[in-house]
Amino acid sequence: MSHVLVATTGNPILEDGLLANGHTVTLLVPADAVPRFQRRHPKLSVFGIHDWDDLDEVDSLDQVLPAVDAAATNDEQTIVAAARLRELRGLPGLSVADARAFTDKHEMLGRLQAAGIPVAPHRVVHHETQIADAAEAVGWPVVVKPRAGMATVHTHLVHNHRHLDELRYAGAFEATVEDTAGRFGASHLLGGLNQSPGGFLVQSYIDVAEELFTDLYLLEGEQLLAAPGRYNQPVLQQLGEHRHWTVLIPDLPETVAVVDLVHRAVTALGGYTGVHHVEVLRDRTGRLWLGEAAARTGGGIYQAYGLQYSFDVARILAQLAVGERPDIGRLTPTYPALTTIALDPVPGVVRHIASPDELLAIPGVVDVDLTLTVGQPVPAGFGSMAGGGRLVFAPRATDADTIQADVHALLAALALDVAPALETA
Repeated sequence: MSHVLVATTGNPILEDGLLANGHTVTLLVPADAVPRFQRRHPKLSVFGIHDWDDLDEVDSLDQVLPAVDAAATNDEQTIVAAARLRELRGLPGLSVADARAFTDKHEMLGRLQAAGIPVAPHRVVHHETQIADAAEAVGWPVVVKPRAGMATVHTHLVHNHRHLDELRYAGAFEATVEDTAGRFGASHLLGGLNQSPGGFLVQSYIDVAEELFTDLYLLEGEQLLAAPGRYNQPVLQQLGEHRHWTVLIPDLPETVAVVDLVHRAVTALGGYTGVHHVEVLRDRTGRLWLGEAAARTGGGIYQAYGLQYSFDVARILAQLAVGERPDIGRLTPTYPALTTIALDPVPGVVRHIASPDELLAIPGVVDVDLTLTVGQPVPAGFGSMAGGGRLVFAPRATDADTIQADVHALLAALALDVAPALETA
């Protein structure tokens, strides 16, 4: 058995998998969250960090952290810090340079473009006053977003000069974000874009007909599993409402080219062993563009393909973290498609909702995980991370129209009724 240092901000899937597999785990977490992690894991050593991006602090922590056999993470904020610890200790895994390629969108886009992978042109700016010139250079409309970010936080689709002026007047580029998830105390994600270290991106907007994704599992460069799928609509267009996505099998006509592009992109970014979540855009001419890539599982997506293939994702992540070969290459999917509905109700108090047992009795429903309780406020989400929980079901067919009809039927059966916040004030 191995001793693994896990850098994490809150999703316990990796440490839970390692512990279940019999490994010893030491945790590195945001400093303000140390007591919470100690309560959850009273038998583990827990160390705190104040800034994941401060490699001098990481170097100092290296002097007090115990000897380990591996350093691992499944968390966007911690990828570079984990890579630095691996380099200091001569452990296998992503280097700092490759970790930055997966987390710094400027570095990412540069590598992908150099590898001949289609990406939208972009510019780096350091203040909102520079956005218009950058947009003129790459072409309106543009997407303005952090160099290192997640969950669409601080991400804006800006249509033209007038829209930019409206956003500036509203303070969009100075606005901070509340840490409703309780996971980002050691990151720069919460501060306004104008204060972003290293600036932020202005990127040409692709006229998207379809946004797709793939979670790609590699072991020493070998593809073990590809879990492709599609969002019901581009992520930037679906905030503030219930949304859904569907995981598909990798050998459908619509997914073969996507998986191939994803594998090429992950290789160009330095991916070798582990899970990589990649988003792909199909424009209205049918051309595929690489959107973004990450060296982690897709948030909210891995639960569905874990059910689709009937495997324990936590156990597989633990095996990859210690360099073991997981036996997932010959798995047969139980379902050709599984759709997840992420529930994102309006703020307010829940007046009525169907019970999990009622929902699981509906044909096709395979998993229910609700955080909504009658008489209680709707839990806050964080960016594109919805707070109401999820429903996972097997659609009647894989085409988008059938899935949309099935989603409407299931939401009707959910019978969710929320008293809006203004009515409860």
